[in-house]
Amino acid sequence: MRTVTALAAGALAATLGFAVSRVLASPEDAPPAPATAGSGVCTVNIGKVFRALPQARKLEEDLGRQMDQIKASLGEREQELKKAAQDIEARLSPGTPAYEAERKKIEMRIMELQYDGKSEVETLRRKQVTGMAALYREVAAESERIAGEKGFRIVLSMDDEPIVVEERGQVMGANDLKLQMALRTVVWCDGSVDITKDVTAALQPK
Repeated sequence: MRTVTALAAGALAATLGFAVSRVLASPEDAPPAPATAGSGVCTVNIGKVFRALPQARKLEEDLGRQMDQIKASLGEREQELKKAAQDIEARLSPGTPAYEAERKKIEMRIMELQYDGKSEVETLRRKQVTGMAALYREVAAESERIAGEKGFRIVLSMDDEPIVVEERGQVMGANDLKLQMALRTVVWCDGSVDITKDVTAALQPK
């Protein structure tokens, strides 16, 4: 049987499993030449647009601060649990009715801590997804407008991030690698049909 001290230790670790995803993962490359219609198809690098937008950086920074606040609050509660558990260990003998009663109270507080932590993290995750989706809609709308003005009829999403073959010291599986390749809508394009620079400029705060 685990002691109440052992139960209290690590309660926070079992709660937090989320980190704010970074949309500013890599530096922006040199801007391409102005886009010109020809084939009727143009491209936009959504990741590059996000990395260049102050709105995206602010979203990430706000989420990061909120995540730090959640960790700090839960950490304080975890320390209180540990102290309460240590007090029980010092006052009561394991196996006695009084000890078991206090043990159940600690277990209940641990469950509350984990529930509150997961709930707060889920709320933060929802803010992240909602914020990024709203930014994506703005990028899509500006891409449509600019493409139409330049005479393009189709806008394809492209990605200049390198294919990931290893993550956290583990080699990616063949199926994961194939999926990354399959998701590359555009393998290559001439810079003259890329409207990333135009979309980025249009979305800068006025």
